[in-house]
Amino acid sequence: MSYSVVFSSQTGNTKYIAKRIRRIMGEEGCAFFGSPAEADEGARKADIVFVGSWDDKGSATKDVREFLHALDGARVFLFGTCGFGGSDDYYNQVLSRMREDLPASCELAGSFMCQGKMPAPVRERYVAMLAAADPDSKEAKRAQMFIENFDRALDHPNGDDLRTLDADLREAGLA
Repeated sequence: MSYSVVFSSQTGNTKYIAKRIRRIMGEEGCAFFGSPAEADEGARKADIVFVGSWDDKGSATKDVREFLHALDGARVFLFGTCGFGGSDDYYNQVLSRMREDLPASCELAGSFMCQGKMPAPVRERYVAMLAAADPDSKEAKRAQMFIENFDRALDHPNGDDLRTLDADLREAGLA
């Protein structure tokens, strides 16, 4: 079975998941591995097309969305990472928005999303938000929640995330 892995990764989290998919699927059938900008027609015509993105304001990145729109009749497995974690509901919202970008002719084989660590300047921004807010305000509570989420995300994607990915690939009949 031929496959391609097309992804956008800003901090390395989504690329980490993409590499895991390639490892599980094996090098032999890999028709393409890389960004949407580099993807050729062969990447779109593989037996299964893995498409991944980091969470860009609740959806896939623009280049991934454009790639999804260009697929026709493909069997697709969506994946991604997002800094805001701990909520399957949020992950499902992001994946749902990604699914909306798939043409009706495509078949969704499965999907996976997990939390990913964020760069240090993001935490610094949250700390500044907290410092600028009145101590008992909604803004302070929100900033504190963001800081706690950032700290929880530091070890993601982790082994538990990879085991969930593996299970999701097995459930889709791909591993």
